[in-house]
Amino acid sequence: MKKKILAVCSLMLIIGFALISCTSNDDRRQSTIKGRFGAMAGQKIVLQQLTINNMIKVDSVIASTDGSFSFDFQAEETGFYMLHFTDGSFITLIINPDDKLEITSDAAPGSMQYQISGNEDSQLLQNYFVKTAERETVFDSLREVFFNSTHLENFYAVKLNVDSVLRQLVEDQYSFTKNFILNNSGSFASLLLINHRFANQPIFDREQDFDIYCFIDSVLMKKYPDNSHVLEHHNRVSEIKERLTDQRVIEESLSAGRPVPDIILNDADGVSFRLSDLKGRAVLVYFWVSWSPLCRAANHQLKDIYNDYRDSGFEIYAVSLDHQARYWKDAVRLDGLTWINVSDLNGISSPVVTLFNIPQDLPYYYFCNEEGAIVAKGKKFGEIKKAIAEYFKH
Repeated sequence: MKKKILAVCSLMLIIGFALISCTSNDDRRQSTIKGRFGAMAGQKIVLQQLTINNMIKVDSVIASTDGSFSFDFQAEETGFYMLHFTDGSFITLIINPDDKLEITSDAAPGSMQYQISGNEDSQLLQNYFVKTAERETVFDSLREVFFNSTHLENFYAVKLNVDSVLRQLVEDQYSFTKNFILNNSGSFASLLLINHRFANQPIFDREQDFDIYCFIDSVLMKKYPDNSHVLEHHNRVSEIKERLTDQRVIEESLSAGRPVPDIILNDADGVSFRLSDLKGRAVLVYFWVSWSPLCRAANHQLKDIYNDYRDSGFEIYAVSLDHQARYWKDAVRLDGLTWINVSDLNGISSPVVTLFNIPQDLPYYYFCNEEGAIVAKGKKFGEIKKAIAEYFKH
């Protein structure tokens, strides 16, 4: 009798373990990617996951003779993944736990001409990258025109025209990306796009576009409160907010009527110039860089102002935020800048950037009176020009 009872108990335990095992397997959140790229037949395809700090290889397969492939893997949370191909191209995907993605194309992956289903955010990313690729093609073509024109007599005119179109492309990409984020509220793709780059530059400025960062944070924290990518963005928003608070304190100390901070920097010959030594003259503290078309244009505009007022006690103290001495010196020579030109060649890492609360967009100006008090400041040349003209009327 006891043997029968033991046998029944053993059988029940085996069945129990089997049920637990089945339940555990059913609870595993399995995601799949099935696809076919006719151009990648017999080629290796690698699936990688983009984590907060690095890229992790998930799996790799060899596409069949018709270019078919499949991946089965566990996605513990919504995240970013990349399919890498042997021709160097890749496709960025957003995958949720339990997603079943299908992606097909007869063209090469780099052409972006593929059909995808199973995740709406991945479809949104494709649409965004297709439009962005079109602008990048135009941008690269214009850069080629620029470099092929350096030997021409009318190079400066060509440069101005090319710079104008390039600026418009950057502005168009900014507006396109911003509207894409706002019009697709709650899309996980926003986390990728807010950090995206165009023409080797970030599309968004963390401080000037802080409202967009906050918008993404407020929406996604409600939808994905425990997601590592969303939490990382949330922490970044908190850091930016704290930094902006500190900057507001600095900004108050740099308001009109307050004394301009004193700095001492060297010119191209190593001679030191202290800003406070210029008391007794009205001074324009001018922050610029040699590689910026806007700054180079400002150089020529400032020459007229300098010639108009220097005999009336006006001086320009131009602080270059360049890293390379050669480019800075060449720009000073080519543009014929005869005022005080100084730099520590530390770029945006220079202490003067924090001291004067200088934004990333240059040029930037501080106009000070004879006593060294701030009269006007900002990045708009027209407003600074008007402030200088009004000052010398009196």
